[in-house]
Amino acid sequence: MSIQDGGPGKRPVITGGFQPEKPESEKENRKGGRKSGGRYPPVFILVFCVSALLFIAGVTGLISYACRCGSTRQDNEAYRQLHSGAVEAQETEISACGTAAAVPEDTPAAAETPVPAPSSLPQQSQAAVPAAPRTAAPSVTFRPYYFDTSGAVLPEMNELYKINRDVAGWLEIPGVVDLPVVYRDNDYYLHRNLEGRKSDAGTLFLDENCRIGGKTQYLLIHGHNMKDGTMFAPVVHYKTKGLSFLKVHPFAAFSTLYEKETYVVFAVCYVSLEYRNDRYIPYYGFSSFSDTDEFNDYIRLLKSQSLYDIPVEVDASDPILVLSTCLNDDRLIVCFRRVRSNEWQSGLNSLINRSTAK
Repeated sequence: MSIQDGGPGKRPVITGGFQPEKPESEKENRKGGRKSGGRYPPVFILVFCVSALLFIAGVTGLISYACRCGSTRQDNEAYRQLHSGAVEAQETEISACGTAAAVPEDTPAAAETPVPAPSSLPQQSQAAVPAAPRTAAPSVTFRPYYFDTSGAVLPEMNELYKINRDVAGWLEIPGVVDLPVVYRDNDYYLHRNLEGRKSDAGTLFLDENCRIGGKTQYLLIHGHNMKDGTMFAPVVHYKTKGLSFLKVHPFAAFSTLYEKETYVVFAVCYVSLEYRNDRYIPYYGFSSFSDTDEFNDYIRLLKSQSLYDIPVEVDASDPILVLSTCLNDDRLIVCFRRVRSNEWQSGLNSLINRSTAK
């Protein structure tokens, strides 16, 4: 500190006052971006809190999603147990009863032709009598009915039907899908399970325009492409895994409440919902065709847009089954027609094995 003369008549000027050195802790706090006293600035605290909340919300969401996925799998397994349990009970009962002794030996009964399951279509043997050649259906002639809706409910469908009167059938493609199908409208079962509880996976459902009946030739089933692999997620493999997957899974079994039928694939299409897109196909909103020409035009469209050239013929007497699911912003549809009574698994497999990718 020094004192300087301020001049005549003025007070002296004091300069260079004592300035104590600041504590080391305060210097360090300022170097670290903190205020004196060791506290972080409000912006840093806000960012930290927001990040922590987002992390907690993310973890909670993942846990919730995992729980919902587990619930979907449990529900589906419970439905399969109800369905398969009834089938096994029926087979056991038939085996225990035995039908051979019920018919006199000198009066053979007319044997009912069983409907083959996807994995058990009849194999043609060398001794089999070749089927008579098919005659092309007349241009204006259709079958009197396509689905039987009379009689008693099938035993394997009975328990499910008791749970929900909206149950319309059961879809099975071995190794791909094995689930119940409902019918109501195109909204209710998007996010509800078979029992009406909220579910991200929803339930497989028939299009609202495809009520099963005698004149219904075209059935369309919708299902979600779930990231957890449930519902119609495996159906996407008809595109993503290519022709090899199709050749292993060419058959689908669909049971209504009253009858069982097997279907064979004839087209797989990646469809745009944009009307002006070249991949657009109007595959929904109807259940029948006005005449043979309309039917044939539609089948030609499906085959022309198919990802694969599948040499399975389709004629105007064949009921059609189509599976639809989301793929990106578009739809993947897998198209089947009913297996005919004079067809054999070996013959159909031979056709499927000749399929090629386009």
